[in-house]
Parts: sequence; C-alpha cells; structure tokens
Amino acid sequence: EEDGVFRVVGEITEIKKGKSKLKGTPYLKATISDNSGSSKVMMFQTERSPNIDNCLEDNGGKLPKEGDVIVVRGKKKGDCVFAEVMSVQNLVSVTRFSQLKKTLDKPADS
Repeated sequence: EEDGVFRVVGEITEIKKGKSKLKGTPYLKATISDNSGSSKVMMFQTERSPNIDNCLEDNGGKLPKEGDVIVVRGKKKGDCVFAEVMSVQNLVSVTRFSQLKKTLDKPADS
C-alpha cells in the first residue's frame, strides 16, 4: 500500500551509510531480500526524527550489517521503503531437538 505504514522482514544484502549532498543529512541505504524478491530501504537522521540514533539504541549500539535479518517499519513511496525502524532479529531456528540442546549450550556471543 503506497504511503501506508507497514512492516517487512528480510535479509540485508547490501547496506551503506552516507550523507545527502544537499543538506548533509545522514542516511542508511539498504537492500533487503526474501524468497519473493528484494526491496530498497532508506533511513534518514534528522533533529525531528532521530531514526538512525534510535536504530543504534534498538540494536545494542550497532547498525545492521549485511547478512542480518531485520524487521523494517516504514512507509512505501514508489519502489522504496522509508524506514522509521530497522530491528535486527537474533532468533535461532532449529529443526531437531538435538540442535536445540547444542544451541542452548552455546555462549550468547557466538
């Protein structure tokens, strides 16, 4: 839905941090994908909307990186999602109980 707020989940296949040429506004530009395709995602940092600062806070002081699975909340304009939230998902998926025991025995940082 154009201009509607929605959520999408995908894996980051590309991400870049930069500043706009005109005003020097900090931004994150990412491509996320799932098994149905890919989407462009933009996030801007302004005084009124400190989205990148909030992203850092939500993700333990780190920005999302390539390979991370993220949930994006934002508005769609054309072929781009303008994100207010990018939240990294650190969930583990197992298919057998034996994998679950191994996963639970691992330290949290591995």
